[in-house]
Amino acid sequence: MGSNDGDEKEMPVHKVRISRSYYIGRYHVTVAQFRAFADTAQYQTDAEKGGAGWTVKAGTWQEGFGVNWRDPGFKQNDTHPAVVVTWNDTQEFCKWASNVAHFAELRPGNSQFGKMRYTVRLPTEAEWEYAARGPQGAKYPWGDKWNGTMANVADASLRRAGFDMLHGEIKQDDGYPFTSPGGAYKNASWCGAYDMAGNAAQWCQDHFGKYSSESPVVDPQGPANAAGRVLRGGCWDNVPVDCRSARRSGDLPGRGVAGYGFRVVVVPSSRTP
Repeated sequence: MGSNDGDEKEMPVHKVRISRSYYIGRYHVTVAQFRAFADTAQYQTDAEKGGAGWTVKAGTWQEGFGVNWRDPGFKQNDTHPAVVVTWNDTQEFCKWASNVAHFAELRPGNSQFGKMRYTVRLPTEAEWEYAARGPQGAKYPWGDKWNGTMANVADASLRRAGFDMLHGEIKQDDGYPFTSPGGAYKNASWCGAYDMAGNAAQWCQDHFGKYSSESPVVDPQGPANAAGRVLRGGCWDNVPVDCRSARRSGDLPGRGVAGYGFRVVVVPSSRTP
């Protein structure tokens, strides 16, 4: 994990061990999937309850009333990532998804293995980075060289939409000023996870803090106490340096932003006869 080429939050490069296999979402949780949860559970997000979320207005980031996952300030369809969801909101989604997860045979047609109930949760930061970088520790999900056609980042289409490009941009046009549908780019990581760079930054389970020498090597989960939670992958208004697989950022768990989304991991939790 980590990088010695970025800021101090990425340092130092260090080895960790993930002791348990897991499935990770091929895409971000989509608008359609989040709607299924919100409508079924009659759930209101933090932005809906508070009446406001962060989006782009007049070319800059602003907090606006009525901004939430249903209306993030730009057009989306059901295959786009759900955004303006807080870390708190992701926890409620995962609880719901775990409760409604269907039993599945461990080996179809072989009843002696019984059936398994699965737990749905956010990835730990270590799980996320391994899914993005793979055993070889690639700089980006697709390899070590940046390719402007492989990710939805700050580009010509975002400039045309009137965004103030204060943090820079790439010359290519990725076709989407804001979020893009899952799978719109051929940017799958080594394990088949799409949009691990760009599109919408992804909440992770861990508290956000500097890497520590006291952090466990096996299944690290970040500091025990910190104000923020980890975000990974960068989003549609970021430049390449912010979309590296080692790049780390964080925010308060109750902040809903039109550039924040999430994907989930799934792990077996119990078996039935």
